[in-house]
Amino acid sequence: MDTIEYKNKLISLGLTERQAVVYIKALEFGTFSVASLAHSSNIKRPTCYLVLDELSEKGLVSVIPNAKKIKYKAESPEVLVKQIETQMVTAKKVSVDLLKLYKPKTDGPTLLYFSGQKAIRGIFDDVLKVKNKEYLFIGSGADVIDMVGKDFIDEWLVQRVKKDIIARSIRMKSTEVMEDIYQTNIMRDLRLAPDFIHTAETIFIYDNKVSIISTADENFGFVVENQEFANTMRGLFEALWAVSKERN
Repeated sequence: MDTIEYKNKLISLGLTERQAVVYIKALEFGTFSVASLAHSSNIKRPTCYLVLDELSEKGLVSVIPNAKKIKYKAESPEVLVKQIETQMVTAKKVSVDLLKLYKPKTDGPTLLYFSGQKAIRGIFDDVLKVKNKEYLFIGSGADVIDMVGKDFIDEWLVQRVKKDIIARSIRMKSTEVMEDIYQTNIMRDLRLAPDFIHTAETIFIYDNKVSIISTADENFGFVVENQEFANTMRGLFEALWAVSKERN
């Protein structure tokens, strides 16, 4: 790892660029005078004093006592690790209190638009984050495969079962997939919609969200996050569920 990489990593841990440069030189020297450090780092001596004071406050350098001339020594980088660990503990404690003040947005629905197969796969992944461990589905098994690919949906179904997520599905009879993996009854209840009902869109209802995905040809989808809308869609799902039949 070169000096630039070391510097960038230290900056990512919270040091300024000048602090990172001076600290790297300090580590290389071990013990040093300000004059030698300034010469090696091409930083003016007054600036070196200021930066060393800053690093001293962080515990990364210290003054060697009883020296005829003022000398410094570099402290172990483990000091940074311990400081970050302490900050993480503090942050977790503070976040518990701050979350009590946090009020989720309630001034209207959130609408997210997705386009392209990769983005639409993201909608499917979002369904697997459902908090109440159940989602409702209206659509076509064949259309789902066309949209996101069979390999993706095979793995997605495996992950659904691993996450203990229950699925209630209303499928379109004319486009239902008959392969064994889709016929499994593991944590799933499936019905076929009446023949006179057909939708080209795929609909997921989960938590306070409703996802509607177009056909593979149109290749877009959107997610509405709103509790009232989700409740309305659940009511429509239950009405359709009541007139749908179990697949033989």
